[in-house]
Amino acid sequence: KGTSLSTKQFPQTIKLTATDPSGIEYVDVLFKKEGQSGNQRIGQTSTQAPIAPNRYEVVWGDSPGTGTFEVFAIAYDKTGNFTETPHHTVTIK
Repeated sequence: KGTSLSTKQFPQTIKLTATDPSGIEYVDVLFKKEGQSGNQRIGQTSTQAPIAPNRYEVVWGDSPGTGTFEVFAIAYDKTGNFTETPHHTVTIK
């Protein structure tokens, strides 16, 4: 189903949780526009402390325009391992 937004509803705050026994180094939050190749970064948590243990926020500042987007995160731990989240569909009108 996903989420529907208007271009006027930006900025948007993306909230996420990431945990790892060795600790989280950083989390990349990315998007990919439907029908295009390549990902674009929304934000990265490396310069931000968690808002609470294992909880992070990234601000999606400007609307990327209208269309359908897949938003996802990749969490990197302190030993170099990473995990990608399931993709979340966002439609912007």
